Amino acid sequence: AVMAADFAIGQFRFLTRLLLVHGRYSYIRNQEVVMYAFYKNFCYCMCNIWLSFLSSFSSQPFYSAALIASYNVLWTAFPTIAFAVFEKDVLERTVEAHPQLYMETCYLTKRDFFWSMMVWLGAAFWHSVVIYFGTILCTATATPLGGRQEGFWAFSVTVYTIVILVVNLKLAIRTQHWTSYSHFFLWVWSIGLWLPFVIYLSQLWTSSFEIFPELNAIHKLLFPNPHFWLTVLLITTAAIAADFAFAVCMRVLNPKDSEILKEVEKGYGPQGDDENPLPYAGAAADAGHPPAVTDKSGQSSSSKCAIKENSW
Repeated sequence: AVMAADFAIGQFRFLTRLLLVHGRYSYIRNQEVVMYAFYKNFCYCMCNIWLSFLSSFSSQPFYSAALIASYNVLWTAFPTIAFAVFEKDVLERTVEAHPQLYMETCYLTKRDFFWSMMVWLGAAFWHSVVIYFGTILCTATATPLGGRQEGFWAFSVTVYTIVILVVNLKLAIRTQHWTSYSHFFLWVWSIGLWLPFVIYLSQLWTSSFEIFPELNAIHKLLFPNPHFWLTVLLITTAAIAADFAFAVCMRVLNPKDSEILKEVEKGYGPQGDDENPLPYAGAAADAGHPPAVTDKSGQSSSSKCAIKENSW
């Protein structure tokens, strides 16, 4: 039977950790990565749609070929991989101490998946609108630096820069477990290397390669102009502020069990005493004995309501 099975375990007691920890983490990571993949590409591609409305649906691409080829390869791939490998909403010991957290995943239906997808696509739609039309409003009255007009491709690079910042900051908001790899790929690789990459692209037309003439010296046109940096800062803040506000409202008004226990892990909430122990005590967990969720009488409870009532 073991030779014919896809998966085999040595003892039945291993099922607890396999399901509650690894199974739950895998479900959450896969769900978030799938939703995020649709979101980041929807937000990126919608700017082409908005350009079509303003260009009589011509075949003019909004992004240069270099930007199109590098979006999913260089600027959004590695943070997504780090998220898919290392993300944890709560610590392993917390999941093992509160098996009811598994119900957050096993009770999800197709309807829940559909509405979750609608929320992600709605965020992508909002971001694309703010980024594209917000950049138009900010650059319409801009004073050309040295009398030189920025032009279409400067506008394209500006929008592309904001898209990279917004989609990566969106992932940062969703990330609950930060590692050194997450920080490196998000802040250093995807965001930090983008501007040096623009400088490199700007010099390829005058090099021996003689490619991407539309981006020739584009960094000399944008980077010395303070209006470019102000536009990037303003539009990025306006786009991501709605996501941050929505996440805060959902956590305050309708928190999940995992979100409540996450705050207890960090030391927030009631301190507890002998008569009203905490649903999760860090010191006890560090010693290897995390207590179960308790009600006001000190008796164990595994219901969702018990967690929320006793955590706050």
